[in-house]
Amino acid sequence: MDDKRMTRSGDKVRIASQGLWKKCITRCFPWTRVFLSMALFLWGGFALAHHGGAEWDSKTTTTVQGTITEFRFVNPHVQIYFDSKDNNGKIDHWSCEAPDPAMLVRQGWTREILKPGDHVTLVGHPAKSGAKMITLQKVTLPNGQELEARGAAQ
Repeated sequence: MDDKRMTRSGDKVRIASQGLWKKCITRCFPWTRVFLSMALFLWGGFALAHHGGAEWDSKTTTTVQGTITEFRFVNPHVQIYFDSKDNNGKIDHWSCEAPDPAMLVRQGWTREILKPGDHVTLVGHPAKSGAKMITLQKVTLPNGQELEARGAAQ
């Protein structure tokens, strides 16, 4: 079949669509790859931003003694809430973020390791904002046992 016969037989639409597809492959596909690459790059940046640690002062280590008020052994981060007295005897309410439970279990932690009323010493990096918050590095239990709290981002 020659081109004239194909045109007369109604295949012009098919030939035109093949040409359009060929143009799209050569012109549009590279832009699609660029767009998808940029989207993945940006999404990946957001996913990693959670573990950036920008809110913590990693150059300073704070040691705080306090009494546990609540212990949440949950994902994505274990939360420890405790009260501590400042130099004037005023009670400050603190919160402490620790790595995820799976990481802590590998380091000897259990769901029952801390109970409300336990007097503990917590060591960690304070919040840059000055809020009564730390990211936990280690804790000393009432019996004197020290437990590390190393996480993937620490």
